Amino acid sequence: MTSLHRTPLTTSQKIECVAKALAGPEDCGGIAGLSRSSGVSRPTVYAAKGAALEVLREHFEESESDPTVWVKIDPAQVRRTVVALRVMAPNALRPIEDIIPIIYPGVRLSYGKVQRIAAEAEAQAGAFNAKADLSGVRAGALDELFSQGEPVLAGVDLDSGYLFGLAVRETRSGEDWAEVLKQGQDQGLNLAVVVKDGAKGIEAGVNEVFPQAEQRDDCFHALYELNKVRRRLEQRAYGAIAAEEEAHHQLPKIPISDGRRRRRQRHKIGRAHRHCQELIARYDTFEAALQEVQEALECVDLTDGHLRGAEEVKAMVEHAADTLQGLDPLCHKVARYLRNRAAGLSLATGELNTRLHELATTYSLGAVALACMLGRLVFELQK
Repeated sequence: MTSLHRTPLTTSQKIECVAKALAGPEDCGGIAGLSRSSGVSRPTVYAAKGAALEVLREHFEESESDPTVWVKIDPAQVRRTVVALRVMAPNALRPIEDIIPIIYPGVRLSYGKVQRIAAEAEAQAGAFNAKADLSGVRAGALDELFSQGEPVLAGVDLDSGYLFGLAVRETRSGEDWAEVLKQGQDQGLNLAVVVKDGAKGIEAGVNEVFPQAEQRDDCFHALYELNKVRRRLEQRAYGAIAAEEEAHHQLPKIPISDGRRRRRQRHKIGRAHRHCQELIARYDTFEAALQEVQEALECVDLTDGHLRGAEEVKAMVEHAADTLQGLDPLCHKVARYLRNRAAGLSLATGELNTRLHELATTYSLGAVALACMLGRLVFELQK
């Protein structure tokens, strides 16, 4: 508030005075002339002019740090937001109901409306998927996941990442997989290569619908199962190390005069040491077998640069399985898994080996192997 507010001028006279001050001194004989005609002091006119300029500047200037953007919201925009929050986030229906007023102030949707929008989108997506042409899908990855305790059978195109199959079933048996794959077959799906884990239902379903497809085992589950056992052996080894340290720690607490107890404690330390060394050696042997499997899944040997074929991969995996079979009862299950999956794990490397040898007709085999070695080393350096 300026001193102009405290003058006896009416509101219209005050506005006229400020307007003339903003218009320029030449229109009214300058600030001095405006001061005389309005009956107010010059400082009052200057203060009123400055306040008016500040108000006009705030009104017309755009804030550079926090611009205000107005967006027109229509029902289609809200529906797209609900579907995006449901599918891409993803969120449950109740949180979506709570989020909408935050995204669009003043816009509220009932739980029932959010549910209806999601259901309509699901129905439209189902209708679209049922008409999709799947004839271009030649290599697919099949797997099972669970939603609220129910199995969901899924298939992904390995070339594009397109989800060509997704169905909630009561079980994950071969019959269920066959029905899901037949639905894709009716839409042109003709799998030549299938990548899967050791699930019997997937194998049975593929055998029934796509008996000509090459069934490869994925390396993820093999390494996942190996690492589960590795953690348990590692924990046991660390436990033995701690037990040996504790046995050493207890010896100084026994009085020197109590020779019998000290001899028993030394025997205990010896047993703990031997047990510790045994478990560490067992862990080291397992670690070597794990590294052998990891190395087998690489297409090129970094030691001499030769390209691995399917038979070499299969032999290396089986050798690791034999090592684990006689190592510890904890390893028996994963050893059996590796032995059963060895052939399937070698198929991808076998095909890659064939493709790489085809390149050798244009380039030398040594150049192809060198390129593979460089690619592998760059990847490992990035890790």
